[in-house]
Amino acid sequence: MAPTRTVALLAVVAAVVLAGCGGSGSGPDPAVVDGSPAALPADAASEAGYEPAGATNRTVNTTVTLSISGDVQLDVTREVSATVPVRRYVRSTDGGPARLALAAVPPVRPVPDRPEVRNPVATTPGRLVRFLGGDPSLAGASFEHVANATVTLLGTETTLRVYATTADGRDYRVAVATVRHDGDAVSAVAAWPAGVDERGRLADLLSAVEH
Repeated sequence: MAPTRTVALLAVVAAVVLAGCGGSGSGPDPAVVDGSPAALPADAASEAGYEPAGATNRTVNTTVTLSISGDVQLDVTREVSATVPVRRYVRSTDGGPARLALAAVPPVRPVPDRPEVRNPVATTPGRLVRFLGGDPSLAGASFEHVANATVTLLGTETTLRVYATTADGRDYRVAVATVRHDGDAVSAVAAWPAGVDERGRLADLLSAVEH
């Protein structure tokens, strides 16, 4: 192992051990982190025909892992308790409700003194829908990627990924977009009946989100 790499790896090991002092000694102390709410302004929601459908703080207790590669592989695992603010909105359509949920997930550093961060909430569409809980009928659905669109969320152009799914005998579209803003990973998840053209309205809504 090269001397520089050896020193760097030993520094990481020392940081992990020191961070764990007072705990088990096997890794950094548990992280407790809070997200800052992301929400729609009342006038933007109303203009698009949406109304508030609930505001909750979801608590996530999980672990995050950082793999540090070199001549020696070091995996650092850290316990996390993350508070994720969730804001939900809904509008009525002829085919059923269209829903939008916004979640602000705080990042976690597996090793406190290193720059790498991990998202304690998976951002796959199925897991996000289950986590946000805005439409229970979609919780066990499977998702097929059908399209992408470019949207602006919190001043950042990003990809809105659109999926097709079926639940309770009805076809739906589910769309997911995530950006980093002021430290949080802000995710928008929308679901609407497949026969409704919601993408233009959704793009306007996402451009109005505040955080």
